[in-house]
Amino acid sequence: IRYEQEKRGLAMGADVIIATPGRLISHLSLGNVDLSKVSFFVLDEADRMLDMGFSDDIMQIVKYLPKERQTIMFSATMPRKIQDLARTILHDPVEVKLAVSKPADKIVQSAYVCYEAQKVSLVKKLFAERPPHRVIIFASSKLKVKDMAIALGRAGFKVGAMHSDLEQQERDEVMYKFKAQQIDVLVATDIAARGIDISELSHVFNYDLPEVPETYVHRIGRTARAGADGTAVSFCAPEEMEYLAGIEKLNRRKIPVVSGHPWDGVPAPVKAAPPVRGRKPKAEQPAPEKAETPKAEKAAKPAAPEKKSAARPSAAKKQKAPKIEAKEEQLMDDNKRTPGGRDNSRRNNNNRPRREGNA
Repeated sequence: IRYEQEKRGLAMGADVIIATPGRLISHLSLGNVDLSKVSFFVLDEADRMLDMGFSDDIMQIVKYLPKERQTIMFSATMPRKIQDLARTILHDPVEVKLAVSKPADKIVQSAYVCYEAQKVSLVKKLFAERPPHRVIIFASSKLKVKDMAIALGRAGFKVGAMHSDLEQQERDEVMYKFKAQQIDVLVATDIAARGIDISELSHVFNYDLPEVPETYVHRIGRTARAGADGTAVSFCAPEEMEYLAGIEKLNRRKIPVVSGHPWDGVPAPVKAAPPVRGRKPKAEQPAPEKAETPKAEKAAKPAAPEKKSAARPSAAKKQKAPKIEAKEEQLMDDNKRTPGGRDNSRRNNNNRPRREGNA
């Protein structure tokens, strides 16, 4: 029904078309829309669109646009891939930078330094001390989001996951449950960091720090809205310390690092290397100790006598051969053997009188 409504609206003509890349390409492939007379081409949230994998779709839409047009890109961050896209579809562009909004002053920020393998246990400990209510946990990859949601679900928490593998209907269902307080914890990628307006969001957790400092501002900006209080907790692995420094430089303030937690200064657990498929791990065996032989004994061993001893067995065989033949001659005695090879005792048994059948 919605598709037919869009088709009729495009057929009647429109001055402004607002669409997602995939939906617009669907209408273009069916010939429902003509973009040959477009004057303005606007890309909003361009960095998020590239993170979601819409780069090829954008380039496909550009092929339907006229060369004489004005292209405008809005992006909260300017990573390298956004700069590459700007050089591809823009001609002699003018860059306008606005001051990045800082986090609200009422957001209480803190950081826990721990290893990657310790983060899940640390989250469970913090939730055990203070049960979660309206909490969002941001992770950098959908794989981490899935693993975290499964771990918290097994621990007894009401958890929902939001990542790019979900269909739009599934995302809407997760957000509905979260707003209706049927879900206490929402684990999401940065796809959900923007456009979410949820009242009374108490905590925002950064499972891992983002590489771009501006993304940190968008994450924790989901809490402390409309003058309310909020808390932002970040987990920082030793290899993420440079990201923390970039965030502090952007915010122009230090983020307090919490010390004294159970995993403070504890080394990460070492995982055993997985065995190679088809091979059993070999048990370590101590190397055999070699007996030390004096140099004098080594020098006293002559090599020549060994060759002579090797030739002796052949001569011994030649001497023993006649004895074996003599034994065979003794066994084959003419007095005991008949020409057929049967001895006389067995031959004489045939001379016994036979029993008559009627006896």
